[in-house]
Amino acid sequence: MTVIEELRTRSLDVIFAEPVGSCTDISATVFGPLREEFDGYRVAPFTVLADPARAKELLSEDADSDLAFLFQTNCGSRPGMHDQGDLIRMHQGFLE
Repeated sequence: MTVIEELRTRSLDVIFAEPVGSCTDISATVFGPLREEFDGYRVAPFTVLADPARAKELLSEDADSDLAFLFQTNCGSRPGMHDQGDLIRMHQGFLE
C-alpha cells in the first residue's frame, strides 16, 4: 500500500508534509501531488521554520554557497525573486 493509499483510508482533517532532503521546488514535489491526490483539502501557506542565528549565518557573504542558496530559495530572500516561503517563522529553540 502506498502512502497516498494509506492516507485515503483514514479520515484526516490535517496532513503535514515536508520535502525530503534539499528540495528547491516545493510546489512541484509537495504541493502539486497533494492538490492532485486530495482535492478536498486546502493547502495552507508554506511556512519555513528557521533559527535566527543560523539564518543570519546563511545570509552572510561567507556562508556555504549551496546551503545559502537553499535557505534563500525557501525563504524568498533573493532580491527580485518570488521564492517558495509564504511565511517565515523564526524560533530560537531549534538548536538547543
